[in-house]
Amino acid sequence: MQPAFERLQKLPGFKACGKNQYEAQCPAHEDRKASLSISIGANENILLYCHAKCDLDRVLRCIGLQEKDLFAPKGNNHKPESAPPSYWRRVWGETIPLDNEASEPGRRYLENRGLKLTSYPKDIRFHSTLAYFVDQQTKPG
Repeated sequence: MQPAFERLQKLPGFKACGKNQYEAQCPAHEDRKASLSISIGANENILLYCHAKCDLDRVLRCIGLQEKDLFAPKGNNHKPESAPPSYWRRVWGETIPLDNEASEPGRRYLENRGLKLTSYPKDIRFHSTLAYFVDQQTKPG
């Protein structure tokens, strides 16, 4: 955990509000509710945003931090895990081109978004497990 995040955790009203999402009272203005959003990226960089529009430099000064403190140390090149190429080749092999009769749901999906094509490029394909619903009324659950 970054030292900057440890300092942010000490702000009044600090609490988690989602995965890697936090809020606290902004130290740069008289704040009665948590208006400072704090997010931690996949690379462990910290993003701060005051919904009262306080300047980032002012917020950081009030906390005793500098902008460079929001960035993860060099060498921390954490990248989200990805499936192996064999998985993606298999998924691609399961798709069918949109000009195939079985890909009618894929064509409807594009048409409902204003993309009516007379012919379909071979790289635009449809996967049979695609969940597509025209509106909330047809969505299961």
